[in-house]
Amino acid sequence: EGAGGGKGGGKQGRARLTFERKELKDYVPEIAALAFLVLYVANYFYGDSRNRAIAGEWMRYCEGVLHDNFALVGKLEKESACEYRMYCSGRLNCEGVVVIIHTAPRHDLARMLFNMVASSQPREDTVTFEAVMGGSPQTGGGMESFNFAVCAKQDEGALRSENESLESKVLVKKWVTKLNDPLVCLSEEEEVSRELLPSDAVQALNTYSPYVKQLLASPHLQMGLGSDKLQKKKGFRAVFRLSPKLRFGMAAKHLQGKERQPENLQNVCKVAFKYIDVCASYRMSNSAKERMRKVEAQAEMIAFQKTRREREEKAQTRKEERVKREKAAMENMTPEQAAKAEEKLLRKQRKEQVQGKMKIKQK
Repeated sequence: EGAGGGKGGGKQGRARLTFERKELKDYVPEIAALAFLVLYVANYFYGDSRNRAIAGEWMRYCEGVLHDNFALVGKLEKESACEYRMYCSGRLNCEGVVVIIHTAPRHDLARMLFNMVASSQPREDTVTFEAVMGGSPQTGGGMESFNFAVCAKQDEGALRSENESLESKVLVKKWVTKLNDPLVCLSEEEEVSRELLPSDAVQALNTYSPYVKQLLASPHLQMGLGSDKLQKKKGFRAVFRLSPKLRFGMAAKHLQGKERQPENLQNVCKVAFKYIDVCASYRMSNSAKERMRKVEAQAEMIAFQKTRREREEKAQTRKEERVKREKAAMENMTPEQAAKAEEKLLRKQRKEQVQGKMKIKQK
């Protein structure tokens, strides 16, 4: 009986496994995650192929213009899913030109959704020409030291913030020109804006104003050279928007009027190359040079004051952090130790104040 009872007790004590039957709705989170993953991967290949087609179409339309202007035209290389680059050389008035095609991040579904919802200015398709001026007169080494920019009104703030030489609105002014309303001209000197915008240049820029994002000539132009490290060099940059019409193998005969893509793309390339020659060959008058020297002196003073202000702010931040650490350490001390540490801290602060006053008197 005892054995039988033990056997029965063992059966009753065994755990009984039960499986709850789940319905399809219980797997909604997993299904949604899998669907988003599949959609993301599919969109990556679709967006990458669209961007590749846009870059290929631009190259097909503009390769002839590049060969007309340069002795050596490189191959368009893919840097990422939304960036293509090529290098051209063998031309007067510049050492070489880097051509960069930036496309919208169509391959990145998350970024595209974010740009649609949160960004006030969605990413555009653009082509950039960065001309590096060399050391000899034949390669643009004789280019004068001036800043000159033409950009759309909505891009002025970004252009100034990205280039230190244009940051000051007091020194680099907006000049009245014959450019159409969407475009503005920036420079330190009125003569520069007048001489670099002759009537034929104004007509070309007005005709293609929807394409113009920025033209910038500067002795301290920031550009990505070699390992993408930003360097400041004397040079010229032109950035143009690509029309939404530039898509898979779109034939010119399907385009009407202002949307005739090949002619427009080729002509904006010619505008960029023409401005390389204009900027390299322009010579300022003696009176303009004298005014520019004063502007440069003001710019150096502003830069010095900005650097000193930043240094003082960093020193003040470090001081506040040190005081916080010392006070936190005092909380773990005995009352006698805390009193001594506080007295020492007060003596140190008074000493720093006296030294600061002495420095002010010396100035």
